Amino acid sequence: MAGAEAEGRRESEAEAEDERVSEAEGVPLTPTSYKSIEEVLPILTQCLKRLSIVTSSTSSSSLSSVPLSLTPTSNPSTPSATPNSMATHVMPIRGERGAPTFDQKQPNDLGRYFEQLETLFVRCQVQDDANKKKFTVSFVGSTVADSWEALPEYKDNTKTYVHFKECLFKIYNQVSLRYILSDLDRLVGKWQRLEMRSLQDLTDFHLRFNVVASYLLMNQLISICEQSQAYLPVFDNALQAQVTMRLQIKYPNHHPALPYTIEEIYDAAKWVLQGIPGTLSSHETSPSAPESGFVKPEQLGTFLNEFAKTLVDAMNMNSRGRTPASNNSTYASGGPRDQKCNFDRCNRFIHDCPGVDQAG
Repeated sequence: MAGAEAEGRRESEAEAEDERVSEAEGVPLTPTSYKSIEEVLPILTQCLKRLSIVTSSTSSSSLSSVPLSLTPTSNPSTPSATPNSMATHVMPIRGERGAPTFDQKQPNDLGRYFEQLETLFVRCQVQDDANKKKFTVSFVGSTVADSWEALPEYKDNTKTYVHFKECLFKIYNQVSLRYILSDLDRLVGKWQRLEMRSLQDLTDFHLRFNVVASYLLMNQLISICEQSQAYLPVFDNALQAQVTMRLQIKYPNHHPALPYTIEEIYDAAKWVLQGIPGTLSSHETSPSAPESGFVKPEQLGTFLNEFAKTLVDAMNMNSRGRTPASNNSTYASGGPRDQKCNFDRCNRFIHDCPGVDQAG
């Protein structure tokens, strides 16, 4: 009962306070005291002004209480990135993607093999010479690996990885000259036998010729003139004449004593071969004997067939020219044959003539 009375007293005191504030500010509490909109507008304007003042003061006080520090807070649960947390690369195994390969049938690839191998050493942080030797042998076949492991530079622990590498370069002739003049001659002779018949043939020859000839030219084993002279004879006589004519038309002011460059000859040959079908082969050409003095295997069958046909025709003509011997046959002049004996002119053959027996 006492609590209810206290609650009632608090409510009455609050209402009295509200009435006091309202009277002090001139704002009536009940809507029934307003008679028109003109009386309400001044009151609303005062209320809005008071509300804006209270809101601005509250916002400024709340912002001043917030610290304006731009220093990022660190999360203790998130580990910081350090070099030790980075993933460590491992060396691949043979046959795996990214593993270097080497074929001893292509010894010129040895340099590229070691370049790829040493790139992996740097990436995977392989620094020990013994491990480098083991990885060098691990990427080749078993036969090649056995031969490499038998080398003293591999078995001797006092020999470094560099010694082992230099030994392999010497074994595969990668230290001295990689190409000599005979290599260029073999290349040109090979394509002379195959004959240049398509643009693809020209591309294959040009790329390989450029590798060998550039190496010889760089090592001063041939001159630019010899390089040009070795390129043109790869074409046969008919194609070489067309290439030469194309060069003369395209470069009318070229001095006859000066050689054409490899690029000029290649462009002229490419222009000439554009009109030749790629499927053209020596079987479609006339079976004439080559000027070099030897018969190609693909031409041998044609020559044998022609020879057999000629031999059969000659035998048939010989058999038709003969006439079988008989008693009714006539001489070539058309007269009757004399069937009397040549000894005594009897009507028997000479081996049946009795006069011959008596005379004998």
